[in-house]
Amino acid sequence: MNSGALRLRRVIVLGWLCGVLLTASGCAALFGNDGLFPDRSNEYLKSRERPPLKIPEPENTASLNDAYPIPELAFAKVLPKRYEVPRVEPLDQVEGKGSVRIQRFAGDQWILVRRSPSQAWPLVLSFLQSNQVPLRRVDAEAGVIETDLLVADASNASLDSFLRAESSSTRASANGASRRTKRTDEPVNKLLKERYRFILKAGVQRNSAEIWVEHKALQDESAGTARRENMVALLAEHLAGSPEQSSHSLLAQGLGSAAKVKLQYETNGEPFLQLQLPFDRGWASLGLALKKASFVVHDLDRSNGVYLAEYVERKKKRNKPGFFARLFGRKPSDGEAADNVASLAVKVLQQDDGITIKLQRREQPWLQANEQAFLLRKILHKLS
Repeated sequence: MNSGALRLRRVIVLGWLCGVLLTASGCAALFGNDGLFPDRSNEYLKSRERPPLKIPEPENTASLNDAYPIPELAFAKVLPKRYEVPRVEPLDQVEGKGSVRIQRFAGDQWILVRRSPSQAWPLVLSFLQSNQVPLRRVDAEAGVIETDLLVADASNASLDSFLRAESSSTRASANGASRRTKRTDEPVNKLLKERYRFILKAGVQRNSAEIWVEHKALQDESAGTARRENMVALLAEHLAGSPEQSSHSLLAQGLGSAAKVKLQYETNGEPFLQLQLPFDRGWASLGLALKKASFVVHDLDRSNGVYLAEYVERKKKRNKPGFFARLFGRKPSDGEAADNVASLAVKVLQQDDGITIKLQRREQPWLQANEQAFLLRKILHKLS
């Protein structure tokens, strides 16, 4: 290789290196920390709170605002030294084995469905339409379905017994049948005239719905309870057999899917549960939730709205000690065995829009805010 070609190669390499260096230095000069256009995306991390600017009186201060305003906190929540991040709450918080349950309280009963009201509405409507039940009113925004006046066979509990609308032809056939029966002395089944009303409401937990059934008999009101319970059982059976993935009704979305129970905090940082239920049902629902959430209820005072209970934490099973450990070891004392038990007073206060539930120890030392919130969340997930 001659010397000219070698010099040319060196010039090309040097030129390439100079170009790379100039490009790198040029980027730093333009976009570096000391360049013409520095990166300020992380400058807010170094900002400090300063007193507000004082502008002379004649000047206009309407256009002056904080670049990074600091929101005011109602309270400062102090976390414990060992803090475990809580698990993400499931979308479906209805407790129970099945997706459909019949709830009962004080002579009333309703169907609890693990679906949003907008998802349960088409299922109830399809139940009535598939059985050819004539409908008088269908209001998806209010969540109300009313049937037409039906003629039912009181001795028959199946759907075929009351799925006929009251019309002139039906009345004529019924009257003719009664006249023929009188002449031939044949027994005739007792006919009832009745209406049903189905009311859909949002459930206590998120993405749950309550379906209430009302019955009105025009003749024999004594059979109303049995007929209503029969309709509730038939509808619950239909809902239980429906597919898990069902459609949503756009018209019924106004019924809402938010929970009726929320964990709130006072201005001093004390947590409490806000439950949008009447006192009687809320009191009964709380008692059932305490049992499901590993609380042992020792006494209760309904007039003052107080449950006296203990929370027993269910710890993981430890490995059993070996032979020598059982032989020479000692058994834990009663105090050590009761370390995970806390004597508590759960108070229920009636409000205009429902009830509030608070929790605290009966004796000192008092529970901290994070400990109260932990126990209240246990109760929250079991309310229905």
